[in-house]
Amino acid sequence: MNFELESHVNDHGRAYQQGLGPQFNFENAYFAGGDDLLPQIFKGPIDPLVRESDPLEMGVHRAPMARGNAVPPYVTRDVDIEISAKFDSAIKHGGLVLIVGDSTAGKSRSAYETILRVAPDHRLVAPLDRDQLRNQLVSLISGSNPALLWLDNMERYVGLNGLTPRIASHLRAAGIAVIGTMRTEHYRALTALVGPRSRNDSRGHSELISAEHVLNLADTVFMERRWTAGEMERANRVEDPRVADAVKHGRTYGVAEYLAAGPMLYREWQMAWMVGGNPHGAALIAAAIDCHRAGLHDSIDIQTLRDISEPYLEDAGGAVLRPEVFEDAISWASHRRYGVTSMLLPGKRPGTYRAFDYLVDKVMRSTDAKPVPEYVWDAVLMASEGDNMQMHEIAAAAQSQGNHQIAVKVWEGQAAAGISSGAHNVALLHLRAGRSDEAEYWLQNAFELGSLASATELGHLLEDSVRLEEAATWYEKAAAGGNAHAMYHVGWIQRNKGNDAEAEKWFRRAIEKKDESASSGLGALLIESGRFEEAESLLRSAGDGGDGSAMIHLGIAFISQERTEDAEEAWLKALELGAPEAAINLAKMNSKIGRKAEAEKWYRRAIVENVSGAKRELGVFLSRDRRRLAEAEDLIREAAAGQDLYAYLNLAEILLIRQRNEEAEQWFRKAIQGGIKSAVPRLAQSLEEMGRIEDSIPLWQQLVDEGDEEATFALAKVKKNQGAFDDAMRLFRIAADAGDSAAACEVARLHRLQRDSAGYEAWLKISLKGGHVHAACLLGYLFSSRGDFGPAESFWTNAYKGGHFHVASELATLLARQGRGDEAATWLRRVNGGNRGRSGGRRAGNRKARRKK
Repeated sequence: MNFELESHVNDHGRAYQQGLGPQFNFENAYFAGGDDLLPQIFKGPIDPLVRESDPLEMGVHRAPMARGNAVPPYVTRDVDIEISAKFDSAIKHGGLVLIVGDSTAGKSRSAYETILRVAPDHRLVAPLDRDQLRNQLVSLISGSNPALLWLDNMERYVGLNGLTPRIASHLRAAGIAVIGTMRTEHYRALTALVGPRSRNDSRGHSELISAEHVLNLADTVFMERRWTAGEMERANRVEDPRVADAVKHGRTYGVAEYLAAGPMLYREWQMAWMVGGNPHGAALIAAAIDCHRAGLHDSIDIQTLRDISEPYLEDAGGAVLRPEVFEDAISWASHRRYGVTSMLLPGKRPGTYRAFDYLVDKVMRSTDAKPVPEYVWDAVLMASEGDNMQMHEIAAAAQSQGNHQIAVKVWEGQAAAGISSGAHNVALLHLRAGRSDEAEYWLQNAFELGSLASATELGHLLEDSVRLEEAATWYEKAAAGGNAHAMYHVGWIQRNKGNDAEAEKWFRRAIEKKDESASSGLGALLIESGRFEEAESLLRSAGDGGDGSAMIHLGIAFISQERTEDAEEAWLKALELGAPEAAINLAKMNSKIGRKAEAEKWYRRAIVENVSGAKRELGVFLSRDRRRLAEAEDLIREAAAGQDLYAYLNLAEILLIRQRNEEAEQWFRKAIQGGIKSAVPRLAQSLEEMGRIEDSIPLWQQLVDEGDEEATFALAKVKKNQGAFDDAMRLFRIAADAGDSAAACEVARLHRLQRDSAGYEAWLKISLKGGHVHAACLLGYLFSSRGDFGPAESFWTNAYKGGHFHVASELATLLARQGRGDEAATWLRRVNGGNRGRSGGRRAGNRKARRKK
């Protein structure tokens, strides 16, 4: 029997179903099982050319059938120019282009049209999963014909067992173009890490970091769900009834989304709850959606659906709604609409179902979606018993929705069955909740069950708790098992302890094991030890491998050598490699060398890149120009609203400048509550300046109790000014005994008030020995008053050399009284020459002496 297909062909030569003779029904193939598939359909090349590919197979959503085609004419999107430019560069030089947007925003279609336009004759490699991606890498790189890699829904491929930063860098180096798509919620989950690990993802630290680094290497384009006026105008010119209908609703849903029939199905589901509708069928849809939300995504058995749907139906009104019988409900829910899809789709396993993705996304995006009911969690757990992978998915879903009881129940059960990942995940839950002791217990448990990653994670926990010896022990256990990242952390532990030789050994072992972070760590160490040539080579090599942080370290090294141009080049490369924090370095460098416009440009780039602290940094930069204080305040307020705790302190400082003292005090106190220790002395100082001395004392006392020497001196000054000389003496003695030479001078002054001449002289000499030059002035006056001119001359000469120029007149008088006229005249000539720096020199000298230990 001949297999014949006649098709609708568009201007690219792509053919879609429109059959004559023995037909192959594409819609049945799309929705049904595989028993009725003709063997001819599987023949053909493994890797088709781009121009030979079918967009439906590439992930493009089906639209209602029209003119024999399930794929309507393409409407050019505004972002297509950007996508094409980035992908053209990737075709020429290698690289990853990622299109991010909401479900049914049109990502896959735009990506498909781009590769068809730019690279129609390239081989198209489109793996089904991570394993297939790994298996196809060799043929992808070594094939005789040029190829490109298609990764629709790219979150499925990134991570330690899939597309890693190193593989992405190798693909770029080999000139392979990669184009991928990703939903916005997945992109946020993989890039919005909190501290060293995500608060909303059950995967381990290394897995998340690997995924995030891959995304940092991508040239990303963000696609809006709703269409612009220009896009709508172009859509209006398309002669296709489906597009024309979609344009009518495009401002609400987005044309691509509407064309995928999602809104129509959602509306029909909502209407089905009414009397005379299909309330039982609507209950089945609600049950399937919540099963998906509970982690049972694609294989819900019919009995589970039936059982779960009953409470939904009762909650909606039960028998009052005159519900249809179950058989009619399942038929209605699974019946295809608009020639496209159905609310219930066939699941992966025979006899199972899943909810249509759009309906799930719609519910999950809703701000008033109710939590998944407990009976749904119970049902999906019962249905998944014995399937460890599915049980993990349920636990992960529970954890992401804040139902930690379910997550712990599942993962503790897996741990009890000897599954190390269960214990590891329980530990991560405790970590995110701040329960360090419980996390430590479960990480040890997971390690004993065979998880090396848990030993590394335990090292992180102990290191964060400043238990460095224990952290090193666990890192070493993981390293002994071959965990390269643990070796890297052992290196940092040793470096922080000052054991640079041991740190270097561990960094080098990690490099041998191909840890991508170790080159950066070793490079930084070598720079500090003066081995710049090897350090530069290492950091450049790491940068060539895609490590943006290495280029940041290299730039810092160049700045230390005053190689500004080289530093700028390194940081620009860091930006290209996905390390946006380099923009801050570029901003600070330009600010330091006086290029204010360039500095502001880079600060604003950092803000666009969502670099932590960028708004605050720009605000502080702008606040140096008093004409821009209002703008600076607005920026720092935005940073404070985003929980940037240091912005609280910066905002308080600006408010002080603008004489809004009460509000400034409120922000100082917020900073203190947030743990910003430097806010305490600043608030105390500002209260003193406002004349609120008594209010400042508890703040100074808090710091004194914590052993803060500066605060001890400050509180002693307050007590002295209040006339509480005994308290002042006690506090100045504490500061002086700790090495504060200015405090020793104050002790001397208090002895003088007590008419203790011996104590006065002794403490002035202690102060001078500690480097407080003003003590030399006072000793000069003391010995001069006694008629002991030799020591007085010596002390005053030292004071003058230390910047206290006012003593020149005292020396002139002293020498004149001794008949040394010529020398006296010399000192008189110095009086006017030194007066310009007199008071400033004294204050600067005092500060410098006070800090000298």
